[in-house]
Amino acid sequence: MKVHPDQLMPGCLLTKDVIGNAIHPLIPRNTVIEPIHIQVLQTFKIQVVDVAPRLVNGDVFHVEKRVQPVEDKKKNEENNQVNWTFYDHYTNAVKVTKSICEDLMRTNRLDIQRVRKLIIPLMKQAVKQPNLFLELYQYGDKQQYIYHHMVSIALLAASLAKKLNYNEGDRLKISLAAYLSDLGMISEQHTIYLQERELTEKEIENIRTHPVLSYRLIEDKSSISKDVKIAVLQHHERMDGSGYPLGVKAEKIHPFAKVIGVIDTYHAMTSERAYREKQSIFNVIEELLQRQAGKLDVPTIEALIQNYLTPQVGTRVKLSNEQIGTVVFVDESYPAHPFVQLEDASEKIINLKEQHLHIEEFLLDHEA
Repeated sequence: MKVHPDQLMPGCLLTKDVIGNAIHPLIPRNTVIEPIHIQVLQTFKIQVVDVAPRLVNGDVFHVEKRVQPVEDKKKNEENNQVNWTFYDHYTNAVKVTKSICEDLMRTNRLDIQRVRKLIIPLMKQAVKQPNLFLELYQYGDKQQYIYHHMVSIALLAASLAKKLNYNEGDRLKISLAAYLSDLGMISEQHTIYLQERELTEKEIENIRTHPVLSYRLIEDKSSISKDVKIAVLQHHERMDGSGYPLGVKAEKIHPFAKVIGVIDTYHAMTSERAYREKQSIFNVIEELLQRQAGKLDVPTIEALIQNYLTPQVGTRVKLSNEQIGTVVFVDESYPAHPFVQLEDASEKIINLKEQHLHIEEFLLDHEA
């Protein structure tokens, strides 16, 4: 029997292969449907699948009537942006990115003009946000991680590039390269990023092909500069040669790729994923300083921490023991462990390093 993916339920049994744009089936026949399969089918805009009249447990499959969705007016949603807040711009960018990726999956063609139309005003919004890194830490959706990641690293890379004194033209290139760098994840073989478990070694090996796939999608586009293309290809290369896909070392890694490498790592670690919770910003600081310094570009890491992740005196924070306090002194040698005055009856000032505590999150004005 033929049904729309929206009508499926866990336990349905596919009777025919579901074919996408690749050589191999998107989902092979005799697969027992689970929630992740339904999400994949919806993501790839599959309209009809063939299933058995009974569920795998023997129960009759009762097909519910499908409510027809309202037609998506994707072009119009990109207009009428007057008086939008930054959050409005961000959420719209995620929606548009999802639409761009869905079009890419259907046609295997990237609408680069639509990407530019999205990125240029978004980049200008990013450099105006004093708390950009803290704002984006609050956003995200593990089931739509890839779209949030594409938008966020484009914003973060643009902002950090300004702190690194890149001119506006280069900032746009860095932001565009960051946005395009994970396009290779938007393919049938890479739906594994939705798995609610840690990836196997084979799946990780598969994921590592995405810089090359991303590069190939833009390789022949004359409107994209060589710098952007190289940065996309090299964004997972590492200073010590341990990266991929080429395994080149520091002197052969494009400067744009070094910026994106730091931002990509930072955002991935501070984002909630299908298989794990997001990490505290301050745990990530220590990870970057202690474990990634030989792999990622040190000046870029230092610029990231000094300009965005070092708590300022007067900032309200939530500690790892759930207490609330205000930063009163920061030792530059230990930016993740400042002195904090507690907001309790004692009003005690504590050294987080001595107390083995860390800042769990900043409390922005709207959280106070």
